[in-house]
Amino acid sequence: MAVRLFVFVGISSNGGAVQLASRELMSKTFEVIRACQLVVIDLTEKGVGVGIEAGYAYAQRIPVITIARAGADISNTLQGISRETYLYRSVDDLKDFFSSLRLSDEQSPDTGAARSKL
Repeated sequence: MAVRLFVFVGISSNGGAVQLASRELMSKTFEVIRACQLVVIDLTEKGVGVGIEAGYAYAQRIPVITIARAGADISNTLQGISRETYLYRSVDDLKDFFSSLRLSDEQSPDTGAARSKL
């Protein structure tokens, strides 16, 4: 399975940030999410709009997995829509987690689970 990473920060050819109008940003964000088979939310540092993106993916029946460094604050609502919530201490923990992750087409996004590498 191929993995494509999308980070919603625009970079211009000269290295500066590209500003998108609010509607254009959300339109592009939703377009990219609809093309995904899985959305991974990293809440190690809280970001603006992350909950909207996760909720949109869930509403589109796209599985959501939430990861965060141990000790991060993850809301009950985000945990509630996440197929899995994984707390990690190191990048190696993430490698192990994603290597062991198996998502079948039959699984519903409603089957939340939490794991922790503590």
